[in-house]
Amino acid sequence: MPVNFSLEVEVVEPMGADTLVWSEIGGQEFRFMVDGNTSISVGDRVTVGFDPAHASIFDFDNEERL
Repeated sequence: MPVNFSLEVEVVEPMGADTLVWSEIGGQEFRFMVDGNTSISVGDRVTVGFDPAHASIFDFDNEERL
């Protein structure tokens, strides 16, 4: 079952073919990648979603994959 969040873009980091986007959800840092041709800017409000069954989630304290 997909999970969706509405968030404000804080940092946009172009990396060639991809762009790394920084934001936060519930006070926690959240980063995601979009296609490098995507038009996205700091301050934009976007909705992101993912399927937890296909996500890589890491422990905040020891950085191990859960």
